[in-house]
Amino acid sequence: EPSKLAGFGATYVCTIYDETTGRGEICFDADITTIPNDAFLNKSALTSVSIPEGVTTIGSDAFYGCTSLESVDLPNTLTEIGMSAFYRCSSLSEIVIPSGVKTIAAYVFQSCNNLKVVKLPSTITQIGYYAFLDATSLTTVYCDALTPPSLSSSFENTNSTFRIYVPSDAVSSYQTKWSAYKTRIYGRYVMNDDIPVGYSVTLKADANNYAWVKSSTYANPNVELYDGVFESTNVRMDDSESVMYIDI
Repeated sequence: EPSKLAGFGATYVCTIYDETTGRGEICFDADITTIPNDAFLNKSALTSVSIPEGVTTIGSDAFYGCTSLESVDLPNTLTEIGMSAFYRCSSLSEIVIPSGVKTIAAYVFQSCNNLKVVKLPSTITQIGYYAFLDATSLTTVYCDALTPPSLSSSFENTNSTFRIYVPSDAVSSYQTKWSAYKTRIYGRYVMNDDIPVGYSVTLKADANNYAWVKSSTYANPNVELYDGVFESTNVRMDDSESVMYIDI
């Protein structure tokens, strides 16, 4: 059970749990807007969480020590994630921060040592102290902000080869402001529309020879798939966000 202390903005009613599926819902007597501090502190049996729309704030230490937590769906209404909110969620492999969040607070994903992919929205302005400390499996950070967010030892003791993908027009700014990671920063050109069947597309590569196409239409004869993998060695697919990118 979550903490029954004040903070949810509603009164805790019950937990509905299906033993067959292992899934459940936590019930309140009204819509909630906040996941309070320490709400699920050290709930090691928790494996996935889908936070409902309407929630704007996740409090400090809200999911601290949820070591079996593999996936988290964050609502589009979210604007604030408190300090150490997901500290030591050591089974979490990917996190997508929704637009509207401006700051990743200190220690939020510290010791998430299975975290591989981080996606940050265009609204991010600050990544806090030790936010991703000891995220030793990190491979990819996508940051859509045109202005590089401020850092404060945010990626200390992470995978030494992880890559950072930013808007192509902002590569130079990132390489200057995030100088410690200069060689890991890559630009991407993004086409937001699907590629219609029967059409080809010409892409202009950025300075790092990367071009990106957002496409969920794989029937296009000009986008070849073979057993789920593009045949051409210079075309790769990121299934986690349905983005095809091409090394030019």
